[in-house]
Amino acid sequence: MHAMALAHRRDSVIVLLRTLAQALRVRLDEALAPVGHTLAQQAVMASLLRTPQATNAELARAAFVAPQSMAEILQSLERAGFVRRAPAPDNARQLRTTLTPAGERAVAKAGAELAQVEAKLTSGLDASERRLLVSLLQRALASIGE
Repeated sequence: MHAMALAHRRDSVIVLLRTLAQALRVRLDEALAPVGHTLAQQAVMASLLRTPQATNAELARAAFVAPQSMAEILQSLERAGFVRRAPAPDNARQLRTTLTPAGERAVAKAGAELAQVEAKLTSGLDASERRLLVSLLQRALASIGE
């Protein structure tokens, strides 16, 4: 099928996923607005909960941003008091980032807001359908190498 024809099909998985991603991004940004930080900042702080002292490169991958953008995100989080950065013990040129107690509270508060978005997203599905959706999405990601 021609690529142009695919872009207009309402049953195209690519079109549906892209449309869902765009709508979801709007809802996530709306949910985070009262909390006071962005989706990228939330991704960084959530990553730091899982992997304390992650490198800038690891955080950039987790937040789906370029390493150059990560420096700006970390500076804004540091100014807000959500993270602390210090030289790595084994390499003074490399900064390691950790969450502050204020950062832990902020990521938890935002996590509750994001959970409400996910609940709304899946509200039309029963438990079995939700498990199936998760399984299908995981398989699709594995199929394209993510």
